[in-house]
Amino acid sequence: MGEVRTKKVEQCVKEVFDQLKNCDILYVSFDVDSMDSEKISEGTGTPVPEGFFPFEITVLLQELISSEKVVCMEVVEVNPLLDHHGNRMAEVTFDILEKVATVIEGTE
Repeated sequence: MGEVRTKKVEQCVKEVFDQLKNCDILYVSFDVDSMDSEKISEGTGTPVPEGFFPFEITVLLQELISSEKVVCMEVVEVNPLLDHHGNRMAEVTFDILEKVATVIEGTE
């Protein structure tokens, strides 16, 4: 997290694409465990304190999805049964997906 916050998400995504330049297609798997459980909720299998904030994940996914190499994206590990804040993790995740969908649809 320190490196991502120091470099900024956009720079980290650029470095990822540089490393994967020889790949023809990419598959993105967004595990909600990567988000800050202390700020959002523990509605996931492996809550991580001091993880990503929702706006960072939104930018990260938007940057990744903007590549024509990305052919698929999945979201995993939302578990409402473990969420002690109602359904907060699912709600935050859905909000992120709504924003990422604008890139997929080309309406951002």
